[in-house]
Amino acid sequence: MVMNMRMQKAVGLCLVTMSLAVPAHAVEDFGFICERPGEPKRQIHVAYESPASRLPCEVRYFKGDKMQVLWTSNNTPGYCGAKAREFADKQRGWGWQCQEVLYQDEADAAGSAR
Repeated sequence: MVMNMRMQKAVGLCLVTMSLAVPAHAVEDFGFICERPGEPKRQIHVAYESPASRLPCEVRYFKGDKMQVLWTSNNTPGYCGAKAREFADKQRGWGWQCQEVLYQDEADAAGSAR
């Protein structure tokens, strides 16, 4: 019984140590590139202020050379992603072909909108 408790503590300590050694996953910006023949690309971009957190966030919409922020959140994780997906579904309903993409940085996102 004593050996079993020692073993459990050792395993627990190992798991804690290993979890500290593994870096936290960065939260990547993502979005949708929407295309329709004869029309400029449209982009829906979910942007996170910090790569370590899903908050704050905003949903940016690029249409031609214009960008507008459609939604923001400081308190609800997943809100911006859900709103972006809903909006991409609306675009599809209007005849656009939208594909989800991951962005490495802000320049990557801005370049994709053109």
